[in-house]
Amino acid sequence: MKSFKSTEVQSNFGAISVDAIRQPVVIKKYNQPQLVLMAYDDFLEMKERIEYLESMKEEA
Repeated sequence: MKSFKSTEVQSNFGAISVDAIRQPVVIKKYNQPQLVLMAYDDFLEMKERIEYLESMKEEA
């Protein structure tokens, strides 16, 4: 997974967002991971999986 400094993201958002559509990108601030930039469809899929797993946990 690629990672970028927050200042790099500010300067190159267009190119970095293209990378994020292919795979999630970590955004670092003060050299520490702060955010993840990812495709919206991937986010929705991940959210659905989490909700499904949580519902399975509640049923157990």
